[in-house]
Amino acid sequence: MSDPSSPSDRADTIDPTRLDIVSRVEGVRPCVHCGHDLHGQPIRREDSLGVLVAFCPECGRAASLVEHPTLGVWGRRLGVFFAACMIAVVILVLVATVMSLFGIMMGLSSEAISDSRAVLSEMVEKDVPGSGGWQIERSWWEANAGEARRAMWWSVDFRDDDFLLIGMLFLPICFLMGVIWSGILLGLRRRHLPLAGAVICLLSWSIMEIGMLVRTRAGVNAFPTSTYRLVEQELLPTVGTFVMSGLSIPFILGLLFGRPILRSLVKAVLPPRSRGILRPLWDIDKATLRIPGD
Repeated sequence: MSDPSSPSDRADTIDPTRLDIVSRVEGVRPCVHCGHDLHGQPIRREDSLGVLVAFCPECGRAASLVEHPTLGVWGRRLGVFFAACMIAVVILVLVATVMSLFGIMMGLSSEAISDSRAVLSEMVEKDVPGSGGWQIERSWWEANAGEARRAMWWSVDFRDDDFLLIGMLFLPICFLMGVIWSGILLGLRRRHLPLAGAVICLLSWSIMEIGMLVRTRAGVNAFPTSTYRLVEQELLPTVGTFVMSGLSIPFILGLLFGRPILRSLVKAVLPPRSRGILRPLWDIDKATLRIPGD
């Protein structure tokens, strides 16, 4: 049995004719008791309860009014659904970012060691005429490993025109990814964003290291092997580390300067009264968002 002194029961015993009308219900606003649309019904102020109420013409019961209609049990379900969707989107963006950085790193690293493959092939062809220089036997590698490693490392050229051109194309992409993540990571203060960027770059670098380790354990690089795979085994882990270090710089810069860029973009695209929904973009950095009427 309900408590007769509860606010809901007290509201049902209110005489609407004694309350002042302050406004009328606009839009679709269903009665919380019977579901009848309260559109156009007078809104009255009840001082003893401290609420605004509207009386349903269908069931005669009073319902307190809030800024947004009550969703009932579906409100929690929708909230859980949208929260799960947001988590799934963040995970997908994380996977896409990690794989994009990994692909960029592998592409630049492969370009950096391309001359090393040619040099090693020439050394093999010189010692084993007619072999084509594409396959290396264990006996040749054991006899020439030191000289071959020096020649391969001297051939790595980070100043190569093709390497620099590809790098200049991908650096803005890394910066843009950092800007996007600065908006996704609104729960982190600006001083913590570089750490988050380092973790994402570390995940991309780890894929390469784990892949090389698995290939070595599986015997993929056992002799005889190709010059392509041998150069990768010898140079790629170190060269990839240098390349990822370079890619992390524009990515972290995008994280650091991304929020001011996003705020400027919001101001350029959205009218002042529509910016309130993105207020957390200002609040996280303690910036001031001016909205007319605030």
